[in-house]
Amino acid sequence: MVKPSRTIRSTTRKRPDIDPMIQGIPEANDFRKKIQFINTIVKEWIKNGGLGKSDITPEKRLRWNGYREKVNVKAPYKHVWVALGGQATEERRVAWFDPKYPEKVYPDMQE
Repeated sequence: MVKPSRTIRSTTRKRPDIDPMIQGIPEANDFRKKIQFINTIVKEWIKNGGLGKSDITPEKRLRWNGYREKVNVKAPYKHVWVALGGQATEERRVAWFDPKYPEKVYPDMQE
């Protein structure tokens, strides 16, 4: 791995030295995409008027389409959404999820 070059800035704040061996970890873990997903969730809560208030219909609910652990998992597998008071309920929804086709919408399963 190559340590990235630094641009000299006129600031008194010293940037931390990050070990070049771990610099690629955030990118490998899709960190930026995860932060953007959290940002999207918070924007939806603000738009809908409160913490946890999201559209939970199968077609419009927010879903993570990034990396997932897929070791020893048969596809499709169950994916669980839980609303903790945001919709004035403690609701749990379960649907199928196929990591090969993350955008595909499956109807909720009846438990």
